[in-house]
Parts: sequence; C-alpha cells; structure tokens
Amino acid sequence: MASICSARDATEKQENWHLDFEKYVPGQAPREWKHLWGNQGDDLISVTSDYTSCGKRALLFDHPDGDNSMAQWGASTTFPALPESGGTLQWDFLYIGMGGDARFSFEIRNRSSKCVARVAVGYQHVNFDATAQSLKVAVRPGIWYRVQITAACGGEIKGREVSLRLRELLADTWLIEESLTGKEAAPVESARSICLCLFRTSGPYRVYVDNVMTSSVTDRSL
Repeated sequence: MASICSARDATEKQENWHLDFEKYVPGQAPREWKHLWGNQGDDLISVTSDYTSCGKRALLFDHPDGDNSMAQWGASTTFPALPESGGTLQWDFLYIGMGGDARFSFEIRNRSSKCVARVAVGYQHVNFDATAQSLKVAVRPGIWYRVQITAACGGEIKGREVSLRLRELLADTWLIEESLTGKEAAPVESARSICLCLFRTSGPYRVYVDNVMTSSVTDRSL
C-alpha cells in the first residue's frame, strides 16, 4: 500500500532521530522493540507493508483473538535524549477494529521506566494523561493519526510545559492542541522510551505504527 505522507512532511521535517522500519523484511520482528511487561500470548509484533504512513514499511501489533486471548502486554523502544533546547517526540498510528474492540496506549517513560505521559485509545476515543489532566477526542479505525508530545526545555518532559497535538495525518487542523504547565504536569526525569501497551477486548484488532522520530521543539511544521 502506498505511503500517504504529504510532500510537506517529506521536505520540512528536520528529525534528530528516526526509527527506521525500511531495513526490515515484512514479517520480521524489529530488534529495537523489546517485550517490557505482561503476557503476550498469541499476539504478534512485526514489520509490515500492508499499511504505512511514510515509506514502504511500518510496525504492526496484531491482537488476533479477542475474548479467547489472555494477552495483555507492552513492548518498548528507547530514543536518544531530546535536545537541551527542548524537543518533540512524534509518531503516526492507525488501528483496525470494530467499535470498542481496540484498547491500547502509548506511554512515554523515563530512565526508571516510570510512565510520565500517556496517549490511550479505547472505545473510539483518545485520552491524554500527563499525571493530572485528561482530554478526549473521537478517533476512527482505518485512519492514520499523527501525535506529537513536546517538552519545553532541558530535554525533559517536566513541570514547566508538556504539550500534546493530535490530528488526522491528511488533515490541515489539529484535533487536539493542549499544554500542561506548572503544577498540572509533575516534574520527572528525562523521557527516554516509548511503550505500546495492548489490552484485552471483546474482539481482535491491529495497531500500525510508523514515522517514530524526535525533532527540535521549533519544528512545528511536522
């Protein structure tokens, strides 16, 4: 399936680090992603060419069994420290599943593996939680979405400012543009990993992830 990244994305992004799925053959499990917790059961993690947002390869998390599965687990990958001037962690995701049959979350973790920010998808809604505030917006299966979490300074997601932006990849406007400042976002250590957690549901679902990258905080055009 052809990539849907726009020409703007291809020419304007100035990433500091980019997780590359293009080097893998479809069906391979990427070395960068490691099982972190829980029972994986029959769930699979592999590189695929079925759906991509940029390039010819993306990452697939397949939760095939629904009620028959006891699988509930998480896998993570590390990324370099964000620039001292601040930085943005970005990724694209798409899920396939009916109604409430998809429940998963992206967790941003620090060096001690403590979750410091979470973007959770469940029952066709996204919930953003940075320890003190939650936001909800409707999302649809079969649509690529882009997420950006920005740390304002010091290479850390910390109390001064944590912001979230989320939009449909092909849309011109953001569904969410929200900042947490001051006491709303607790100070934490430097963010160094992203974990995708999959949860038991009434039916099977698949999550596709692509274009995982970090950039300087000034790259607002991404």
